Amino acid sequence: MFRKIVVMMLILPMLCIYAENKKEVNSPAELAGQYNEGIKGSVTSILENVFDQNTNIIVKNNVMDKVNNYDTDQFLSLVQKKVLGSWKNDPKISYLYEDSNNASIKLESISGKTGYTSYITCLKSAESWKIVNVIIAIDKISE
Repeated sequence: MFRKIVVMMLILPMLCIYAENKKEVNSPAELAGQYNEGIKGSVTSILENVFDQNTNIIVKNNVMDKVNNYDTDQFLSLVQKKVLGSWKNDPKISYLYEDSNNASIKLESISGKTGYTSYITCLKSAESWKIVNVIIAIDKISE
């Protein structure tokens, strides 16, 4: 009996965390908030929830004059290693356009002397919003 209680005490919190990370996203603004939270904190489980399985991610580094294409797994790996993300400031939504089943969002953030702009395309399917395309532009901020 004691063993069953211990097992339940260990498994129940994990199920709650899993269920929380798999919740439906009901609006593009909520989707942007979760994307921000995942990028800023390098929390890949949150990003897995907001990305579609075939999300295309392009990072245009204007500081190094370099463009890279990533699939979701590659991008999540970079976020987990903190190569991308870990913004020091909260990104601000500077543009949000929503139609019935699609949305475009522009997020801007400054971290130190670097500016990050994410251009996000979202689609609604099965009553939940998902990110299908992200372009991240990285720029040096002039003083």
